[in-house]
Amino acid sequence: MPFQSKYDPERITHLSTEILALLAREKTPVDLGLMVLGNVLSNLVNDNLPAGKRAALVKQFAKTLEQSVVTGHH
Repeated sequence: MPFQSKYDPERITHLSTEILALLAREKTPVDLGLMVLGNVLSNLVNDNLPAGKRAALVKQFAKTLEQSVVTGHH
């Protein structure tokens, strides 16, 4: 079942393109890019969500990420 976002797909694409362009411009290896994105995600979650909601959100995020990677859908 395709994931339905509450956000504008064009905005999502724009932000994703900007982040990927930065990583490409910096010639970032995959493992470093994953570390950087992981740090950004951790900060985003920890700085913006109450402690009691973090684990459930991260669990759902990880599940969706895994499905996206396995199926090849973005």
